[in-house]
Amino acid sequence: MKKIASITALIILLIVFSACDNSNESEDSADFNVQIFRTNLHEYMDGVVTVLTSRFILERYYESAYPNAYYPEENIDYYASLFREGIEKYTDTFFEENFLLIILVNEGSGSVRHEVERVDKNDIIINRLLPGNDIQMTDDMAEWHIIIELSRDYIVPKLKTEPFNVIFQDKITS
Repeated sequence: MKKIASITALIILLIVFSACDNSNESEDSADFNVQIFRTNLHEYMDGVVTVLTSRFILERYYESAYPNAYYPEENIDYYASLFREGIEKYTDTFFEENFLLIILVNEGSGSVRHEVERVDKNDIIINRLLPGNDIQMTDDMAEWHIIIELSRDYIVPKLKTEPFNVIFQDKITS
């Protein structure tokens, strides 16, 4: 009987001490969805946040982000095609209750990836995922458009007082 009581007490202690600690999570954290698209480097602008509140504004953003100077009559840019497909879901109906933040990020290597950790009040925390030491990084410059979908109810009132701050955290991946 003592063994059963001891094992039960040990299990309870393990559960108590291994419980998740969400003290780092802010009560002001937003629920969000993310899409990330690589593009050809057109301008060097890092961490620029653009707020898009309508389909019309999104279309103008697309036209400026993916200039097609080489073949103006047809858009054959692979990355532009992926971006176009990815934004088709953002209709006028979507923008009635939501809006988009697009963060433009430039990296010295296409090997660097990104992960949006959270959106708090006016801070956007983005993990810059760097390859581990045993992995060789490429020398190509890369431009990324990080699209964050947010509810108008959560953030828009805060936009009137303060802009978003983008905070990058480097994380080594394996």
